[in-house]
Amino acid sequence: MLVKTLTWPENCHKLFDYESTQFLSQSLIITESSVINRENNQISVYLLNTILVNNLTLVSIHKSQKGFLILSHNGSKLWKVTKDPLTNVLKEGQYLKFGRKTFKVKSLVKSLENAMILANTNVLNVNCYDDETICRLCLTKNEENNPFVSPCGCKGSIKYAHIKCFQNYIRPHIIVSEKGKCVKYTVRNLMCEISKCKISRKIIRDSFLFCCVDTKNAVPPYIILEYNDSKKDYSLYLIQLNSINPIFKIGRSKTCDLSIKDPSVSRQHAQIIYNEPNFIIQDSSSKFGTLVSEKTIEFLPEDNELTLQVGKTLLSFTHDQVKM
Repeated sequence: MLVKTLTWPENCHKLFDYESTQFLSQSLIITESSVINRENNQISVYLLNTILVNNLTLVSIHKSQKGFLILSHNGSKLWKVTKDPLTNVLKEGQYLKFGRKTFKVKSLVKSLENAMILANTNVLNVNCYDDETICRLCLTKNEENNPFVSPCGCKGSIKYAHIKCFQNYIRPHIIVSEKGKCVKYTVRNLMCEISKCKISRKIIRDSFLFCCVDTKNAVPPYIILEYNDSKKDYSLYLIQLNSINPIFKIGRSKTCDLSIKDPSVSRQHAQIIYNEPNFIIQDSSSKFGTLVSEKTIEFLPEDNELTLQVGKTLLSFTHDQVKM
């Protein structure tokens, strides 16, 4: 397997500029299970079990009978580059990066059956409490199918609230806006009226989808994207696509279905395409490319090419042999 690498200096931003020529290029041959390391701007390949010091491991590669399995190091994300004309089928839980802005694929709903499952789902990490715990909002004790959560830093008798009571509390703070195929639900940073501390963003994130997004009236197929700005807003985007209107455009331009106001995002950056039964992400010749997160990638002989970005290094894998 041939690996071509492009590295740019550590003092630069993490975005790879496809229009730039200021980078270091190398070519590597991999025939066995190995790790690819970076030391300063130099890329090297070592056997998998080699003990290394003061090196930054980019990826580990495991050779199998089918091909090569590429794994991230220490559980970090592998960013698969989806540069025009390449496409990538989306999966729930993946992250999409447009310039500096990162979105999460929260849900993919392809049928009415999937929609019913989503509408009746409530996923929460519930804090521990005892039988004498009282809800700070409704002043009642534990209820079936209505667990307690601790939404902020308050202690003692005002620490807990029923999740449904908390959902009703945040509902008036939700801003709903609609543009074409997309409905945006946003909640700003909320402050506890008692302790004046911020309400837990995790609690808002876990309860927000199921109490606020109008999934019951949305017609499948649709996709829900999550955007979490830790300093400002938490937003969900419900995007409805079908065979008649299969394209959803993303970019900095106001004419895009999802307009992202950031200079790192191209005017026409990417588009989500519904190609039954899948949702596909495709780059629109953007300056910094469109990145899709992966945990592991199996690179098989029938695959033409694979490009990954790890930190400030671009790795392009092919099955071609180096010409001597």
